[in-house]
Amino acid sequence: MKLETERLLLREWRQEDIDDLIEGLNNLEISKWMAFVPHPYTREDAQKWIDFCIESSGEREDRTFYKFAIELKSEHKVIGGMSLDKIDKVQGTSGSGGIWIHKKYQGK
Repeated sequence: MKLETERLLLREWRQEDIDDLIEGLNNLEISKWMAFVPHPYTREDAQKWIDFCIESSGEREDRTFYKFAIELKSEHKVIGGMSLDKIDKVQGTSGSGGIWIHKKYQGK
């Protein structure tokens, strides 16, 4: 699944995103607001996250969450991440979500 605007692409995470993920989350000003992001954020941490996202992606009827990379199309660079969690398809509601943006790209 992907969602697209003129500037951004929200898409599933890929293996080639690992360096951008490490760069974006290896900033304490970003990671301190995130419950499960350690500091420093290592390559091993990033690999575990990407592996989890790839394994849980796909079009399944029982899927209750989505994890998206936010790509700046002009640079082909992941500048953040977004999640939608605890989706209840029976009730038609979403329970929670979150977003982070690389410090360098905030306010742009």
